[in-house]
Amino acid sequence: MDDGSTDGSGDILDNYLCSHLHVVHKENGGLRSARISGLSVAKGDYISFIDSDDWVDEGIYEKFVFFLNQNEHVDVCCSDMVRNTDEKEYRSTIKKGTECFMGRNEALEHMIHEDLISWTLCAKLYRRILFETDLPKDRIEMAEDLDWNWVVFKNVRTVFYTPEFRYHYYVNQESMTGMIRLNQMTKHLVFKRIVEDQDDFSQLIRQYFIDRYVKELPMVMLESMLSGRMDDIPELREEFILFFPRVSIKDSFDVTMVRSIIESNDSCEGYIKQTILYIMDLARSVLETQKKVFVYGTGIIADHLYRWQNVYGLIPDGYVVSDGQINKKTFRKKTVYEFSDVKNYSKEAVFILALSKKIQDEVSRTLLAEGVENIYRLRICQ
Repeated sequence: MDDGSTDGSGDILDNYLCSHLHVVHKENGGLRSARISGLSVAKGDYISFIDSDDWVDEGIYEKFVFFLNQNEHVDVCCSDMVRNTDEKEYRSTIKKGTECFMGRNEALEHMIHEDLISWTLCAKLYRRILFETDLPKDRIEMAEDLDWNWVVFKNVRTVFYTPEFRYHYYVNQESMTGMIRLNQMTKHLVFKRIVEDQDDFSQLIRQYFIDRYVKELPMVMLESMLSGRMDDIPELREEFILFFPRVSIKDSFDVTMVRSIIESNDSCEGYIKQTILYIMDLARSVLETQKKVFVYGTGIIADHLYRWQNVYGLIPDGYVVSDGQINKKTFRKKTVYEFSDVKNYSKEAVFILALSKKIQDEVSRTLLAEGVENIYRLRICQ
């Protein structure tokens, strides 16, 4: 698929034309548009997706095709992936397992937790018939692979997983996913679609997405205000009011935040404005110390803080997790350290706790006991 490239890629593809390789040239419409166009002309029995700057090792498709040919009840083959940057490569953060078969609900549960099976369409071989359904067609900037995989995996009979690292995912820091903008907060829309899905699937899966969806909504309100999309906030507030009673983890939400959002549009907007001012003050205080800055945590809150770093000028020197909890070597272009690796900076660095309130209390006690002097508790939309 040549999605309106301007670097000569289309001409290069034409030079490879042969009986089994077809090239489609189209105006630029984005990743989803290119995939839809490709599916519309595909004639083979199987479908796989390789992003434009990724690559696969020899042999992986031969193995998958042979396996699907021999096992008619299997609809998808999944493998692990290697993440490559210009400097190094590292194995996927998805939990590695052993070769296994799993049914639909089991596969969905593994996928939503990114345990063995990732959200991405990459590193998989599908039977083409799975895509002969009503797939979402709107342009989604975040979680668009999950958006399709959710529809596809609901229709599988059996999924095969193999812990082989043969797909290479190139992490381009300047790509769509590397440059997350404030106006690209569409992930919550994907969660909403899943939450509102009326198909029969396990309550565990539905509850997971309800919790994730509601947890994201205050953050999305904040980012809407930062990017000037004030008209989005009343609708997001109504969604919060509708789904909050169904959350299974209510005690993890700040009482003041919940009360402010539910009370009225004015109190909701007031809370969000106060939060923005709070972050500005925190950033100013941290920058004035002129010390190294470490963000403690690599979850949802740290992810949102990363998206605001250019707004506030608060760029950390790295991210920190508790000893024994590291499951990724980098996060948002920075190294992830275990606390013992940066313990020597206990007096010379600032630690920002980008964690839920309950975990902040636990980590704060631990850091104080270790002699850390500069601790900032990031209490935003929790």
